[in-house]
Amino acid sequence: MKWADRVTALVLLVIAGGWIYLANQIPFPIFARVSKLAPGHYPMGVAILLAVVAIILFMQTFRGKENVEKDGPQEEPGRRNPKAIQHLLTGFSLFLAYVISVPFLGFALASPLFVFFFIWLIGRYSLLLTIPIGIGIPAILWIIFAWWLVTPLPKGPLGF
Repeated sequence: MKWADRVTALVLLVIAGGWIYLANQIPFPIFARVSKLAPGHYPMGVAILLAVVAIILFMQTFRGKENVEKDGPQEEPGRRNPKAIQHLLTGFSLFLAYVISVPFLGFALASPLFVFFFIWLIGRYSLLLTIPIGIGIPAILWIIFAWWLVTPLPKGPLGF
């Protein structure tokens, strides 16, 4: 299985490299010179994150066997984990509810609710940790998109 993970990591790294190359080829329009953000910056950021994840995956394939055994018992191939299926369905349902509620509640109200319930229902965190995470992640996204990139986000009935 380690070889399959290594090959997957290398393929992802090649894809990320190609994506970075193509993002650099996108022309820098005149209107973007004011903000110094070009249309290629977002795909380049995603590609860099993909490359980082691929490098981490590749490095993890070299962990010793003693570390793998400490992770817990390995599941049998082909066997379904009912808890994983429940988490998948819960996550899908929450995401569907989020997509439907954003036009009605707006980004500022729907996003903290989505992040809070997603982490609380699927994660293993306490309520005291889940509340600041549920507020913090959408706040950071709002700062990046609405304030820094000046991208309009969906507004709810309260005007934000």
